[in-house]
Parts: sequence; C-alpha cells; structure tokens
Amino acid sequence: MPDPKERLWTAGAYTEEDVPSLLALIRSYYGDIDTTSEAFFRWQYEANPSGRVILWVARHKETGAVMGQHVLLPMGASVSGRDVQGVLSFNALVEPTYHQQGILSGLGDACNDAARDQGVGLSYGIPNPNSRGPRTKRLGYHDLGDLDLLVRIVRPSAAASILPAWARGLGSLGLGLLRPVLFGAARARENWEVREIQEYGPEFDTLYGAFRGRYGALIRRDAAHLGWRYQG
Repeated sequence: MPDPKERLWTAGAYTEEDVPSLLALIRSYYGDIDTTSEAFFRWQYEANPSGRVILWVARHKETGAVMGQHVLLPMGASVSGRDVQGVLSFNALVEPTYHQQGILSGLGDACNDAARDQGVGLSYGIPNPNSRGPRTKRLGYHDLGDLDLLVRIVRPSAAASILPAWARGLGSLGLGLLRPVLFGAARARENWEVREIQEYGPEFDTLYGAFRGRYGALIRRDAAHLGWRYQG
C-alpha cells in the first residue's frame, strides 16, 4: 500500500454532488439495470428505516474525480433478544484505473471508523470470491465459512433439464408420480390460509416481537422494515 503521505486521493462521506459519479461507477461494474438506477439508489441508501447509508468516497486530490466507494448499509437486528445496530458491508468498488493504490482498505477503515462513531456494534458481509480475501486480510473481517444454497424445485416440468436422464425419460406422467419422492408431498392446510396483503400492519410487529428472542441473531423484520424491503 502506498504511504498515506503520497496518496493521490482523499476519503470523505458522500455528498449529493457525488451521486451522478457514484451511479456511473456502479453501472460500470453491473451495467444499466434496475438496481443501478437513481431511484434504487435513493430507496436503498436513503429510505432505510434503520438509517441513512454510511458511504465513503475516494476523490482524486487534483481533479476531484470519484475513484471508489465503500458502503455500509444500516441493518437493525436482535441478538439474543437485545436490539443492536449493525451494518451490511457490500458494494465496495474501485474504478479499475485506480487499483493498487490502497483505496479499498483505506476507504474500508475510514468507513468502519465512522460507523463505530455512530454506535454501530457489528459489521458483516457476504463477499464474492474477489472481495473475500481483501476483506479478511486487509479490513480485519473474520471468515465464518460458506453459506448453504437451499434450492426447491416448484415445477418439475420446467426444471426437467437438471434431472437425471432416467427421470427425464419418464415424461410428464412419470414426473407427476415421482413428485412426492423428489420434491416432497404437499402439506395439508389446517386453520390457516394464504392471502395477498396490501400493507404491513402492526400484526407484523407482533410477529417479529414473538420471534426476536428465539434466535441468537435475527435481522429486524418489523412492519417498517418489511414495507421498505418489499413494497418500497
């Protein structure tokens, strides 16, 4: 990492003037898709019930150009029944022209310091293979292992291509007969029904309250957070 005195960039919290450049940086990695739009940016980073995003930016000392970003998204949680303020570390990006200048680790440290000053007690992430090493080696994150990928096929005919050849050869009738064996039998409904809702009301606060003490750690799922997450 270059000596801090020789850095060509400075770190600071993002401002409204940075938004167009940040969107351009995000699109350069992911393309022009829904999740790189300004509307999504405003929703995810500014409308979160757990608080405004902690986003630090690296700017070129001479030109002021945005060189990279580090993002900590506030995530309310319950740990052993006690409310805590955590953050999800994700979307750390550096403009490829400015790689190998210590921006990733420098921004990460500054961003984590800012989060600590705001009373955040926990930062966690689900990194991709490219960022896993830098987060554990440079930013002090502890690797807790891999997450299991859980898959359930809900329509066997549509997923026939991933079944063994002998199963595909049975045709739709054979797949129908094998459905309980391969995918589990349907459960009978007893005293409950599935219905569409228009909004998340106080009953969801009650549900979250009933479960928050049953888990070692549980991301906040009250009405406000569910409404933000699924209804925008």
